[in-house]
Parts: sequence; C-alpha cells; structure tokens
Amino acid sequence: MSLTQRELDVLGLIAGGRSNAEIAETLFVSINSVKTYIRGAYRKIGVERRAQAVLWAEQHGLVEASRRFEDELSPDTSVTRSNGGTVMVRAGRR
Repeated sequence: MSLTQRELDVLGLIAGGRSNAEIAETLFVSINSVKTYIRGAYRKIGVERRAQAVLWAEQHGLVEASRRFEDELSPDTSVTRSNGGTVMVRAGRR
C-alpha cells in the first residue's frame, strides 16, 4: 500500500514540528481529517507514535518537502476564529 499525497504532506508537516491544529490550518482541512490522514499514514508505514513517524519522514526525505511546501505560503496568511470556534484561514500563494 502506498501513501496518498495528503498523507505524505501530513507526515512532512509532522516532521517539521507542526501540531495537528497547525497542520489543519496549513492544509485547509479539519482537524478530524488530519487525524484520519495520520492514522492511515501510521498504519501504512508501520509506526505507532509521532516520534517514530518523524524519524521515518526524515529517513524518506519528507522534511525537505515540508519546508518547500511552507515556503510556498504567503507571509500574509492570517487565521481568525469565529464565535462558534470555526477557523477561518486567509492565505495566499507566492
């Protein structure tokens, strides 16, 4: 079984030190989606803990991919929360 592009993105961001909430904001998905991607990726790469996933990602070159992805984000990215807790993200690409 191979990893999906989204699972690879999430693993790279995990390896880059991002929290689940930060990954959700970066990828414009819900935190529950992030958790689903993480579970699927962990199962496929045979790890159980975040530290193991970071090591796997580093060994497979995903840390550099994560940095390239983050470099594409515009510095004017902003995050606001509505009264209901909904996250609104406005971001541009360079």
